[in-house]
Amino acid sequence: MTAIKTWKDADGDENISIECGHLIVFATRDISSWSLSFAVKGEERGCDWMETLTGFGAFRTIRAIRPAVEALVAEIKSRGEDFYVSCDKRRAQLYSRYLPAGKIHVTE
Repeated sequence: MTAIKTWKDADGDENISIECGHLIVFATRDISSWSLSFAVKGEERGCDWMETLTGFGAFRTIRAIRPAVEALVAEIKSRGEDFYVSCDKRRAQLYSRYLPAGKIHVTE
C-alpha cells in the first residue's frame, strides 16, 4: 500500500486516495462529508468505474482494498469529518464486511 495522495478531479473536487496494486481506493469531498469508493487504477477520474469488474473475486478484492479503506477512513476521522459509501448492491456486500451498515447507502 502506498501513501495517501491528495488531488483534484475534473470537477475541481478534493480527493484523497491510496493505490493498492492495480486498484485505487479514493474519497471525494462533498459539502459535508467524504464519499468513499474504489476503482481499477486510471478509471477513478471519469470512467464508469462502478461497472468495471476488478479482475479479482469478491474476497480477494476485499483483502486488497481493506487496508486502504481503513487508512482513508482514519484520515477522514482525524480531520474531524465524516464519510459514507454510495454504491450498488454488489459493492455494498463487499463494504459491509468491514464498514458499519449505516455508512453504506445502496443506490439502484
